[in-house]
Amino acid sequence: KTLSQLETWAKSGNPNVVHTLKILEAEQLAFHGKKDKACMAYEKSITLSVRCGMVQDAALASERYGEYLLNEVKDQEKAVYYFEKAISCYEDWGAMAKVVQLTDKYSDLWRVPCKIEINEQLASRQSGTYSEM
Repeated sequence: KTLSQLETWAKSGNPNVVHTLKILEAEQLAFHGKKDKACMAYEKSITLSVRCGMVQDAALASERYGEYLLNEVKDQEKAVYYFEKAISCYEDWGAMAKVVQLTDKYSDLWRVPCKIEINEQLASRQSGTYSEM
């Protein structure tokens, strides 16, 4: 029902739902094993999210696409690229706990230390362990 409502809004010209619709479409295609179409939908959803200024949605779509590439497509190199993109978007959005989570979760994938440097104070504030200087 939700997907149907988003499709209706997108067809009526609401630009704020098109990127969300593409993310859901990518997930649905991935679930049904349509790899090529799923990959195209994930990439389109990321592009649309960035164009709409929805950095949090670009982060989510990049993370989900990275997981799909790693687990289903078995393309580790491309997955790392999208995980790094997700981390960068989450960092831009200020979601430092998510940055830490992804960096830790996929640390074994980085051939060289992750390019993303985490500001220790921001990360500790997110986890609730911030201590005064």
